[in-house]
Amino acid sequence: MKLVPEKSNTRAITEGAMLVGITVMLAFLNRYLPFLSLFLAIPVALVVVRHGFGFGLLAATVTTLLLFALTGISALIAAADVVIAGLALGVAHRRFLQRPSVAFLVTAAGYVVAFLFIVYVAVAIMGVSDVTPSATIDSILEMYDTMAEQMSEFGAPVSAIDTGMMRPYLMMSIPALVCLSAAGNAAISFWIFRKVLRRFRVQIADIPPFRRWRLGWTYGWGFVLGFLLVTLGGLRGIELLTRIGLNLFLVFYMVFMVQGLAVIVYYFARWQVPSGVKALLVVFGMFFGVVQLAFVATPWIGVLDAWLDFRKLEVSSDESDPDRRPQG
Repeated sequence: MKLVPEKSNTRAITEGAMLVGITVMLAFLNRYLPFLSLFLAIPVALVVVRHGFGFGLLAATVTTLLLFALTGISALIAAADVVIAGLALGVAHRRFLQRPSVAFLVTAAGYVVAFLFIVYVAVAIMGVSDVTPSATIDSILEMYDTMAEQMSEFGAPVSAIDTGMMRPYLMMSIPALVCLSAAGNAAISFWIFRKVLRRFRVQIADIPPFRRWRLGWTYGWGFVLGFLLVTLGGLRGIELLTRIGLNLFLVFYMVFMVQGLAVIVYYFARWQVPSGVKALLVVFGMFFGVVQLAFVATPWIGVLDAWLDFRKLEVSSDESDPDRRPQG
């Protein structure tokens, strides 16, 4: 089914009213089930895709006004997901329906803006201090110390990390952490929304299997540049270089972590490693310190794959390629 024409005003208003009601219900349930925040952007995005940006903006506005009337100033937090993230998700799929990579970048940008609005605008207006980036970092470090103690009680190896020394570097990395956190939320909402669009018979471009995800060699220089800036900033004592390099390095570190995992999954599929063996490898890694090594090595696998193309995805695949095997 193709997208509904924007001139179908009656149907657009009816669907919009239903989706506004769903969004308000999700916002209320989100107080008790926080994971539902991942769904708040979807109703408005669906209105945008099916009926255009104008109806989507109208639905977002009505939803925000209803939330303000029912919950007061706390509606600002839900409004960020409904208005900013919802409109970005919808516009991304309406404008770039057949270009999923571009659609995801637009969606991620919307979630970054929504996250910044929540942290630096909504929280300031509401006078809340325990959800700021610095407070969140303190909570994460405290959680790490607690988990490390519990794991050591079970005999699992724990890296000796001084959280007190780590904190200043994490504080310098707040821009990267904000982007990565928002991108993670965007990825989940993006995946859910694509499932919803398929249920509505909207034709969308397929995303390649995870094992075939790959960035080109030019992106590898971002990883290298970040590493060099951190090193140079440390040697010269230039904090600005360290800050820029640390944020750049952290973003590309996680990006190539994903690519490195894709390489590993590819070869697991190619070698037909049974699921039971994979589970045993994970358990073995957790209790023998291999996980820490893998966390360091996997991004470098991704970076080297960007240059060397370990999976030979740029040339025709041979018969051992898992994606070339006949599907049963």
